Amino acid sequence: MMNVQLNAQTVLYESDGIHYVLVAMSFGDKVSRSAYVVHPETTLENENVPTTPSPYTGAIVIADTIRYEGNAFPVKFLNDSAFHQSTITSIDLPVCITTFSPGAFLDCQMLQTIICRATTPPTTNIRTKPWNYEEVFGLLDPNQVSVYVPNGTVLDYQETGGWDTFTHFYTIESMQGIETISYDPSSLPNKIIENNHVIIIRDGERFDLIGKKL
Repeated sequence: MMNVQLNAQTVLYESDGIHYVLVAMSFGDKVSRSAYVVHPETTLENENVPTTPSPYTGAIVIADTIRYEGNAFPVKFLNDSAFHQSTITSIDLPVCITTFSPGAFLDCQMLQTIICRATTPPTTNIRTKPWNYEEVFGLLDPNQVSVYVPNGTVLDYQETGGWDTFTHFYTIESMQGIETISYDPSSLPNKIIENNHVIIIRDGERFDLIGKKL
């Protein structure tokens, strides 16, 4: 774990291999705190978002809250190009996530699973309604991705612009994973790759990373 304080209000922070920017904004005697996920090459001195492929890989779990100097920073955003052309296979988004920027998942061709724990479908800062799927996910085939959301919210996600491009929705409560989501898929035993999908073989049967029988 590493952190570098750059000024009183903004901090670049790394936890469990994920890079965050922590922001504290003062409004009179009140302070609003939030965190967002960034491309690992992001620096606060350079406002340009990196366009090189993001090195994040495998199964990714985004923290719900980052604690820094005794304060809690809820993780609410995914920044531009955070996972641009990365080789992530799954991502678990926290309940407090509200926004992801254009290009956040651009051309993540290995992505198979999105777990979004937010009861309100996250939006983007794209100024169009509905937001444009291609501007966020690029050429990723929405039919290859399983989307898991909280019980009672499937219809909300299916009817929200951008999210409605995905075709395979399930409830988080229905997941019966045979391997923890935090594992690096490259370390799983009895796994094979088919058409860029990780397939797990157990007792002669085939499962995806979440444990859904194929």
